[in-house]
Amino acid sequence: MNVVLPSRERELQMEKQRMTKHYIEEFKHAQEEWKRKEKEAMEEENKKILAFANVQKEREEAQKAEKQARSVTFQHSHTQVLYHMRYATLLEYIHRCCMI
Repeated sequence: MNVVLPSRERELQMEKQRMTKHYIEEFKHAQEEWKRKEKEAMEEENKKILAFANVQKEREEAQKAEKQARSVTFQHSHTQVLYHMRYATLLEYIHRCCMI
């Protein structure tokens, strides 16, 4: 049903439609801006998480390398001690053999 409105009422209705359209456009723009900022914030947070993970990985690798170095040093020391004990035992054996 088409109702013919007086020109002033029609102008007011058209103004109301323009304002509504403008409000919707502003809302969409604000929504897009919010989404963009949220995406930037998420990307920044992801960068921080990756940086933290890398630091943790480096620490773990350094600790593993340090543990490995200590193990190698311990093995070397252990081998040296055994070598010297065997050498001393051999010298003692030779010394006893020669005294007989």
